Amino acid sequence: MNPNLDIIEAKRKRIARLKARMASRQLVLGAFVSIAHASYTEAIAYSGLDFLIIDSEHGSAHSETIEQMIRACDVAGCLPFARVPLHEPALISRVLDMGAAGVVVPIVESVEGLESAFNAVRFPPVGRRGVSNSVRAGAYGFLPLREFLDIGNRDVMLAAQIETRQGLANARQIVERRLADIIFIGPSDLSIAMGHPGDVSAAPVQEAIQAITGIAHDAGVPLGAMAVDAAAIGGWLARGIPFIAMATTIPYRAVESIVRDRSADGQTL
Repeated sequence: MNPNLDIIEAKRKRIARLKARMASRQLVLGAFVSIAHASYTEAIAYSGLDFLIIDSEHGSAHSETIEQMIRACDVAGCLPFARVPLHEPALISRVLDMGAAGVVVPIVESVEGLESAFNAVRFPPVGRRGVSNSVRAGAYGFLPLREFLDIGNRDVMLAAQIETRQGLANARQIVERRLADIIFIGPSDLSIAMGHPGDVSAAPVQEAIQAITGIAHDAGVPLGAMAVDAAAIGGWLARGIPFIAMATTIPYRAVESIVRDRSADGQTL
């Protein structure tokens, strides 16, 4: 490979290490980023996290900003994932063309939905993603086409979120189709779907999580989940869920805790 393309090779090696760690259920730690700014993304990426998920489902970032945020992750040596707002193939292929190491697809409720996402991620003959190596992921044409196709079909990752009653009902078919690199559990949305908004500890929610976890473990498909606080990380890992993304609110909560302590001492204005 052209030595000027070392950043691409480094990303491939990080993806391989991430996959290996997930396969042995070792912790892979990241965070969601919903603030649409490259400098903010870069600062978090330098913290030593394994990955960041740039969130365009609940965040405000548009195409140009997402590309800058992906670039910021690459500079800092942190794997950039992007969560798309819809199952729209054009949105999925666009963030991959920008250089995302993987895509997180929300509300996967059926095998057909999973297959649609998979086809948008993989190049022919495996999938149906449009091919152009003149994009950032192809080093604007400097990455040979064969290498570009190999990265897209071997390295790039697909995380499918199961977070609704319909997704839960079809979880076995979705997981056992083995098209997703990661089955990502959406605990907050599951709590709403199960009639216990915000109460992830409610028995029906825990039963749903356990059902998805068991199916994925039986199929040998790695699992992911969102941690709302630091304590939740150990809980997910104990359940054999290695790919853990911290909620975007955790940094704010840390500041709030400091301010709360200051307020208790009567030091606020």
